[in-house]
Amino acid sequence: MSSQNDITITHIEQALESFPEKFTLAELKKKLGNNSDGLTRRLERLLDGDERFFNIPGKEYHRRECFFKDFRFAVTFDEWELSQGFLIPGHRFAPFFHADVFPSEMTLLADGKKIPVKQITLPLGQAFHYHMLLGSDNVFDYLLADSPANAGLRYSRAAHEQVTLNVFDLAEFFAENNAAEGDALSCQVKDYTRGICEISFLSGSDRSGARRKEWVRNFDAALGHVCGRFEDYLDITDQLAWGLYYGGESLNVPHAGLDEYIRLSLKMTIRADGDHAVLALRDDNSGADNYETDPSDILSLSKGETGSLAGILKELGNPVTLPEIDAYILDECYARESDFDAIFRRIFGAAEQICVDEMQQACLCNYLEERFEDLHENYNRADDEEKAPLRAEILEGIDAKLEFFRLLADADASPEDLDEEDMHRLAEIDLKLDEMLKLLNSPQYTPDRTELEKISVMVENRLDDQLDLIEKLSLKIESH
Repeated sequence: MSSQNDITITHIEQALESFPEKFTLAELKKKLGNNSDGLTRRLERLLDGDERFFNIPGKEYHRRECFFKDFRFAVTFDEWELSQGFLIPGHRFAPFFHADVFPSEMTLLADGKKIPVKQITLPLGQAFHYHMLLGSDNVFDYLLADSPANAGLRYSRAAHEQVTLNVFDLAEFFAENNAAEGDALSCQVKDYTRGICEISFLSGSDRSGARRKEWVRNFDAALGHVCGRFEDYLDITDQLAWGLYYGGESLNVPHAGLDEYIRLSLKMTIRADGDHAVLALRDDNSGADNYETDPSDILSLSKGETGSLAGILKELGNPVTLPEIDAYILDECYARESDFDAIFRRIFGAAEQICVDEMQQACLCNYLEERFEDLHENYNRADDEEKAPLRAEILEGIDAKLEFFRLLADADASPEDLDEEDMHRLAEIDLKLDEMLKLLNSPQYTPDRTELEKISVMVENRLDDQLDLIEKLSLKIESH
């Protein structure tokens, strides 16, 4: 038996090379000719920190490269990517390949043919959605590395900043397969260390809801083991990779993609601790058996609410409502303008950062921009021609309301300090104007001139009452 002191790193590496895929600690010690407790502890320290291997303590070590060989997984694309004919790599491939493989530099092969790469530019707030699972501590490093054009992110990280991304050009692939939302890419790892992936088309009809939910349950359970073992030590991408290992064959099927997991998981969340973000078990798992899609359960890198636009506005205490936001966008459409920043300033004022952190700000802008694009694309000028002037009149009153609440915030005053009856009346007027905006915003609502005149009289009365109240309350604020 050789002495532990005689065993060098070279000897250990040579012994490891004799095990091409899996081995146990006992097998490794036997190969080295030493069974001492000292060598056991030494090998455990070395191997537990060796990123070439997965392991289950006390059982076996498994080369990552071998575990992921021919591993199968799904990558989904959204409606916007489909319409643009490309796929943003983001976090979608990262857990399945070596950490040194840069996602946009991977090789995707379809029927042996390499998928080309092209560059696109989009707002940072929109780009975040595709990179969430890289972790808040890695997203900006990724974007800076993806293109020199993103160098400005070192100094400014506002959600409206334009970023350049390298994306996979799938226009031909989508067209050949008549792809639609709900379809996916069936992916198979061909070379783990070089980042080569074989893709084929996977119809949505071949991925039942039951299979997707089962895959999510299995991944939830596997990631629960990861969180229990490593706590906050690993970054998110490595947590996902370890989760795939713990899930084994139950996850080696293209039944659901990571983006679907984000939407469907009710057991895992992302907790941000300073600049480090990790996957963590939710505190409340009461709905663990309900895997229906719920936007409020989207995994979040933010410390604040990110599940919905309404939720963000409520948490921020912002008095703007969803019908008012739609009205602002439609007013812009009617004016033949398409300046998203102008609408943002009109709603939220001049402050650049209004959210609890950058991720919440990015989510807010993403929700708004999606609504902005959707309403612009579907705007019917002919049907809106008669309604638009009345909507604009109501928006003048909404501008006055938002300005009043900004005055309240600047004065560091609380609504509770003002006359309760006046504030209640103001809220009632706001509710009535909101209902009118819902009506005017609806494409299905096409009133005749007589009907519009009746509504116009009601609007004018409400706006006059609102103006009187705001002037009265503003004077009280200024006198304090």
